Amino acid sequence: MANSGHSFLRFSQSQPGRSIEKVYAEYVPGKITEAKDEEKLLSFVTEETIAICFMYGDTLTKLKFDLDDEEFKKIADTPYNRIGNSLGEYESKYLLVDNNYSLEDVNTIVKLFSYVTSTKQLISIFYFPSGSLDEWLHNLKFYESEKLVKYLKGAFDKNNHITPEEIRDLIKQYLNNQ
Repeated sequence: MANSGHSFLRFSQSQPGRSIEKVYAEYVPGKITEAKDEEKLLSFVTEETIAICFMYGDTLTKLKFDLDDEEFKKIADTPYNRIGNSLGEYESKYLLVDNNYSLEDVNTIVKLFSYVTSTKQLISIFYFPSGSLDEWLHNLKFYESEKLVKYLKGAFDKNNHITPEEIRDLIKQYLNNQ
């Protein structure tokens, strides 16, 4: 996986109760997180699907898969499972955290949309059956981030053929006008 050319990420919780899942694990940058339950391993995805996983936490967590990193070497031989599913999900007993990015920070929203590759993903972000990204941000009381996403959703509603690149251009315009 370290040589796959992918970035590996997940959503985590800054505190328990910030996910649609009831499972909580602490993800500290530079530290290895261990699954507490052999039946429920730690899940993660690539950059290709992370944007549609927003309901699993309030923090975007970038994982480290670097064969030159001393901490990663400790877990490099740990088996992982490819679950697949619509998220292209993987799971492992151990994960090394590179960094955490709060959804409260508008720059994290910018980062999240940088991973979006299709209009289908935009539909999931703006109209997920169990709640959209802007609704999720509102529930978390991340109002500045919510405001940006609502702006993007409004543009999407006017043109549901808008491309991810056009969305990124709108983000730049939005930030320049703030």
